Amino acid sequence: MVYCLNPSCPNPQNSDEANICQACRQPISLARRYRALKPIGQGGFGRTFLAEGRAGQLCVIKQLFWSRGRPPTPEVSARFRAEAERLKQLGAHPQIPQLWEYFEDETGQYLIQAYISGATLEAELKAQGAFSEAMIIALLEAMLPVLEYVHSFRVIHRDIKPDNIIQPANGLPVLVDFGAAKLALRRVASIAGPEIGPEIGLNTETVIGSAEYTAPEQTMGKATFASDLYSLGVTCLHLLTDMPPFDLYSVGEDRWVWRDYLTQPVGDRLAAVLDKLVARPLRSRYSQADHALRDLRSPKPLIQLPASLRSFLPASPRLRVSASPPLSPSPPLPSPYQRRYRLNNPVGVTQTLAVSPNGQTLATGCADGTIYLWQLDTGELLHTFAKRRGFVGQGHRDQISSLKFHPQGHLLYSASYDGTIKAWNLQDCTLLRTLPEQGWMPTGLAISPKGRWLISAGGTGKITLWDLVTLTPELPRTQHPDRVSAVDIDAVGQRFASASWDGTVRVWQLPGGQTLATFKAHADRINALVMHPAGEHVISGGKDGQVKVWRLGTPLGTPLTCNTLHTAQDSITALALSPDARLLAVGTEGNVLTLWQGTTGECLARLDLGWGVVAIAFAPDGQTLVASSRDETISVWEMGRGKGGRG
Repeated sequence: MVYCLNPSCPNPQNSDEANICQACRQPISLARRYRALKPIGQGGFGRTFLAEGRAGQLCVIKQLFWSRGRPPTPEVSARFRAEAERLKQLGAHPQIPQLWEYFEDETGQYLIQAYISGATLEAELKAQGAFSEAMIIALLEAMLPVLEYVHSFRVIHRDIKPDNIIQPANGLPVLVDFGAAKLALRRVASIAGPEIGPEIGLNTETVIGSAEYTAPEQTMGKATFASDLYSLGVTCLHLLTDMPPFDLYSVGEDRWVWRDYLTQPVGDRLAAVLDKLVARPLRSRYSQADHALRDLRSPKPLIQLPASLRSFLPASPRLRVSASPPLSPSPPLPSPYQRRYRLNNPVGVTQTLAVSPNGQTLATGCADGTIYLWQLDTGELLHTFAKRRGFVGQGHRDQISSLKFHPQGHLLYSASYDGTIKAWNLQDCTLLRTLPEQGWMPTGLAISPKGRWLISAGGTGKITLWDLVTLTPELPRTQHPDRVSAVDIDAVGQRFASASWDGTVRVWQLPGGQTLATFKAHADRINALVMHPAGEHVISGGKDGQVKVWRLGTPLGTPLTCNTLHTAQDSITALALSPDARLLAVGTEGNVLTLWQGTTGECLARLDLGWGVVAIAFAPDGQTLVASSRDETISVWEMGRGKGGRG
């Protein structure tokens, strides 16, 4: 059976052999290459069909009806094309269907997407019953990064629900049905947070979405990025309880009562994250997906209870309070470094740091996509590479994930979660070029000592080796099975190492990219990695709080030796090795940065930061150490100097 796509057709079903609809005489094939096999979705603004392409490959046709049945104006068509191009970019993510084509004719506007085989989460719920706590945590771990990626393009999905998340037989869940998605406009940003600038896109004031999963502000036509987070939270409540969302909210009490429908209690951390995802006031809800992900992964309680109140807590299976006394902080050790100054300009959280080869300039990359250049010895702001606002500007649109100076010091390379890598000319502070996209969400950069090769790592596990002379990718195929969290290169430029969320470390030949060694370094995610300048040791830091030093077998391929240097109470977030490899700096999600002697493995100092170490960097001479923390400050220490400057 094939279907006619004419919305006015009185009898759209036709035989498999039909080329012309028997009822309305319209051609059956769309654009002469797609045939609709059966309807799989219907809404007020369009419908969705399972379809077949020329080569018999299955796909999905999303048909959007004309407003009031009239063809669009040139301005509306232009907006459709702009939005479709944005959706095509989104399809680079492995958990979003690829957009093959888009076009419009007299019957409507069409999006042709790859078909994702698998069951929706709603079907999974009906088949197996309520999801477990572990399944909900896994779902959030898988879907929050997808929303972070979608929102980085200023796109709001607006229809997240169990029916729009497909679980393939193998792999991560896939978010489908972007037919309701719209670009966020300036007025949306005024609700959700800092202004994001004008966007060419369709109005978000249209009320679209499934009522049970729709955020309050979206029902009034004011969808924000937080609206998608609300819908994802309600989806989790539905899957966790196997109850309709409307039944999980008490209108009389004006609160969620989902805990009353649990078949078994859930941990306090997940409960707190879910409560904040579905908070009805916008000010009480997560505004960004990465904030929810951070809380979900944090080893610390989201709510600290005073010890004096713990004895008065009622016994409850839903509340778990440790009876262990709080650990006293370790006393500070004498440090070879003394803080010279602290930058506390309102620049947001600094995600990555780099010091220029001459040691004079500090580059910092922020969570909002802005890059700053500072005079390292004084903390004076030299230049700002502003974030891109809509289609205005040349900067990044999203979080800066890595910064690397060219060895000659005239260029700065930046990677961002917006999917791009940019080269900045530091002589006149202009954008030199944007490297072609290679996969999704670059997460790390490394550059060879002579500046010939740039190595980029990504969220899909892909590692690309760029020839900076020809600006061509030499290794677009090399891959980890999971997200690459860090990449580093030796001082000679013959080997580089990469670490992944799957707990593995790989060592590669440069050039060529042949795999020299692969080993399981941690049971859980690896968050940070550095390579010894001589290329014989790799140091890894994991979510398990362990810092491990790996000596590579000689020749490579022979057994490795491992020494656990340190086990912290918190997840390891950052590592940095001094240029002479005599000092190793270790940062954690706690507020302490530790310094270790490379020759003896002795802890030399504990440097206090405000809250949660994010990034660490040494100056080329090893005399200056820089670290950023989640309290939005940057601390600069110098060896043997007393406190001064900003303090």
